[in-house]
Amino acid sequence: MAETGLQDELFVVLIPEGDFLKSVINIQRAISDLYDSFEDDIYPQLHITIDRINKNCVKKAGKIVGKIVQEMPPVKIALDEYSCFYLDNDRKLVLKVAPTESLTILARRIHEKLEQAGISTVNNFENWVFHISVVGGIL
Repeated sequence: MAETGLQDELFVVLIPEGDFLKSVINIQRAISDLYDSFEDDIYPQLHITIDRINKNCVKKAGKIVGKIVQEMPPVKIALDEYSCFYLDNDRKLVLKVAPTESLTILARRIHEKLEQAGISTVNNFENWVFHISVVGGIL
């Protein structure tokens, strides 16, 4: 697999719903209000990144992911802890997502199939940390 940069990639994400999403939105807005992080109160879509792909393979990846998702039961999502990550010269406040059994199984299946198809750009999936970026550039 060739080394790529983020400009050549797209994220494969899980969009949370329900009470979990409401809780995370409340946290995001409280922190954003404190640091005035989002202009015009336009907030990014909260998500959990579960893989990255070469952006030229989005249709093929969509078929692979869609098939896997249809075969899986609902994914349980739970928060684990608050953390700060330093990525690309930008500190981000993130919520660490617990690697529940259903989340881990889904992510692993998706990664394995994308990797077999030569689409995944993730080289260290075994070290993957599930998280939701709440606010960037605050520190």
